Amino acid sequence: MTMSYAVRSQLENLYLDPKSPSSFRGIKSLYDEAKRRNINVTLKEVADFLKSKKSYTLHLLKPGRFLRPRMVAYGYRYMFQGDIFYSLYPNSNRKQKYMLVIVE
Repeated sequence: MTMSYAVRSQLENLYLDPKSPSSFRGIKSLYDEAKRRNINVTLKEVADFLKSKKSYTLHLLKPGRFLRPRMVAYGYRYMFQGDIFYSLYPNSNRKQKYMLVIVE
C-alpha cells in the first residue's frame, strides 16, 4: 500500500524542517512527531519514506562486528600495554604535558 501525496508531503515537511524535533532523525522520532501532529501514518510507511531519502540512508550507521585477536597472559607481569597521554591542563600536573600510561 502506498501512502498518499498529502501524507508524504507532511512527512517531508517534518523531516526537513530544522525546527521540528524529528528533523533528520530516525524512524521512531519521525513516527512519534507525526502521531503528535495527528498524521495518519504507520511505522512501516515512515520507515519506507525514510529509506527513500538519501540523507537518511547515506549516513545510516551499520553495526561493525569483527573478530578480535585472542589475548592470553601466561602469568604475572607477562603482558603490558602502554600509551602516551597528552594533558590539556599541564599546570595541574606539575607542568607535565605528556604522561606514559602502562597497564598490566
